Amino acid sequence: MTRDDEFSVWRVDDGGEITSGMFSLLFAARTANGVALGVNWRGAEGVNSFFLLQQNAGFKDTGIKYGRYTSPL
Repeated sequence: MTRDDEFSVWRVDDGGEITSGMFSLLFAARTANGVALGVNWRGAEGVNSFFLLQQNAGFKDTGIKYGRYTSPL
């Protein structure tokens, strides 16, 4: 269930499962505020990209994200 502008975790053809193979690293960069990561999450019909910034011992979502449709192969 999603509310307002939240993203759903459901993807076409994923059977409701998320695996590490669905994710790829776009970049890793050192910034003045810590490490920044760009991550792709690929599904059968598109890619969602999001950006994380190091915070203490973990990473926090920056809120910067975008998605694009790709035709099924």
